[in-house]
Amino acid sequence: MKIPTMKSAELKSILIEKITLIKDTSYLEALNSFLVLNEPQEVYHLSEEQEQKIKKSDAQIKAGKFLENDKVFEKLEKKWLKRK
Repeated sequence: MKIPTMKSAELKSILIEKITLIKDTSYLEALNSFLVLNEPQEVYHLSEEQEQKIKKSDAQIKAGKFLENDKVFEKLEKKWLKRK
């Protein structure tokens, strides 16, 4: 059995009518979450300079040239304590 396809305007009208009849707030919130997740997302384009910096950072990380957060905090703390 083939389901007939509807035009966009007709389908929107039916959906709007059905949504207005929903009383359950949690159902509406779930529906809204679904709709928000399916909104087109803006694509952010990096400049050539930004791409080069990211590549350089990746290479530094692969070469082990980085500090873990706790080491950075230790260095900052020592520097801060020296100022007092």
